Amino acid sequence: MNTILKRKNSTYLLIILVIILLTNYNFRILSKSEPNSSSFITSFSDIYITSDVDFQNLMLQGNGTLEEPYLIENLVFTNESVSGFSIYIKGTTKHFSILNCVFGAKNGGIYLENIAPSTAIMAHNKFGSIIDEECSGIEIANAQGARIVNCTFDRYYYAISEYDSFETSIQNNNFLLCNYGVLGFNISSTNISSNFMSKCDRGIVLHDSPNSFITNNTIMARGTYQSFSSDYTILVDDCDNTEISSNYLTDRLTAGINCIESEYCFIYNNSIDRTTSCITTEYSSDYTTILENHCTRSLGNGLSISGCEFLTVSQNNISESSSTGLFLDNVVNSIIINNDLVSSGFYGINLRKSHEVAIGQNYIARNYMGIFSDNSSFSDISYNFFHYNTLYGLYLDVDSFFNSVDHNEFVYNNLDGFSQGFDSGEGNIWYDENLEEGNFWTNYDEKDEYYEIDGSALSQDIYPSVSEHTNTNTASSFSIFWFLFSFSAIVVVIKNRTKRLSFK
Repeated sequence: MNTILKRKNSTYLLIILVIILLTNYNFRILSKSEPNSSSFITSFSDIYITSDVDFQNLMLQGNGTLEEPYLIENLVFTNESVSGFSIYIKGTTKHFSILNCVFGAKNGGIYLENIAPSTAIMAHNKFGSIIDEECSGIEIANAQGARIVNCTFDRYYYAISEYDSFETSIQNNNFLLCNYGVLGFNISSTNISSNFMSKCDRGIVLHDSPNSFITNNTIMARGTYQSFSSDYTILVDDCDNTEISSNYLTDRLTAGINCIESEYCFIYNNSIDRTTSCITTEYSSDYTTILENHCTRSLGNGLSISGCEFLTVSQNNISESSSTGLFLDNVVNSIIINNDLVSSGFYGINLRKSHEVAIGQNYIARNYMGIFSDNSSFSDISYNFFHYNTLYGLYLDVDSFFNSVDHNEFVYNNLDGFSQGFDSGEGNIWYDENLEEGNFWTNYDEKDEYYEIDGSALSQDIYPSVSEHTNTNTASSFSIFWFLFSFSAIVVVIKNRTKRLSFK
């Protein structure tokens, strides 16, 4: 009996010894299991890899293939690194994954350079630093197809910075109190989507980065060091064919979306609330489409467009802007159609030095003034609804020439005055000469032969309508060219977007 008990005890001791050894082994060797915070190793020194052989020398799990990448996971980095990064990888061709690591040193987290295409995945990592140290959580240079997923960045100067790379995917990450969320230079075809940023000074900033997607991100709350002049929530500079869509931006002391020198961009279905300006396009951001965005409570202008041509601004809802709903400065050959511009502090639309702009089917209501034209000419203003603006529904200043104004509805504007329109320019016509149809005015007296327009031009609507327009003849009056131009521009953008969906 004693012999049997001794054997059982020996067996139990052997089992316990094996469990202890296996547990110790799991702590020392990287696991392929789902990330688990209980398996962290603390105070790990930095990892420096400059060739495929270095992966083998580190005795990492995996073999570097797509199916079994080398695994760097469950590590905690607290020491400062000589290279400036806790993990430094350059010049490799093998597949690797960095998973469930914690970076807390006063240096950068991960640096990747000149790695083979689509070989790097970084997921479920946590990055924490001091924002005064100008380092990056993740920095990537000269790479293709890297993936950054489900990571958290706290107080990094540059949470993610990237250079000379393309087809990077940055998805489902959280950013808190960073100076830059994502900063990129020459990173074409990048997908930045479904990220959450709070209290970051600058959200997403891309330079020279065409064909990119910025979609479904939430960026909210004011940063620590924000200034009105230099900070942006989303900025694309020289980023042609970029889509910015379905983002939610709120409570920012910065511009919402800013496009500079970026052609054929598609700004669609964004919700922007309480920013200095909701959407700004400038400096030859030509052929851009701004469609179905919701802009509310801007501290400045709702939409601000300058130095551009061949733009389409359609079906946007812009309300409660402190200054102007839609500001156009030096804009030509563009179309503004079917937008709601309501309750702005100054103008629903302000045209400044803008020419050959088609403005049609917009609802412009409860602003201080509906449309103010400043030194703007050869534009078509038709089939708009001017309702309950405090002063004039439409004001053409002394330098506004040869504009066509017809088939609009002027409903109870300038209630303290006699006319709902003002004209001090030259050659402006307030009716359609071919159709012999003018505008609808709620204060038109049918006993009068014409409707008088205030201003030194002594303009008249000689065909005032006695009933509200139904817009059934829009195509014939509101230049068919502008409709075709608008439709074609949107189709081109959608086609370009479809071609670029393959990497998403």
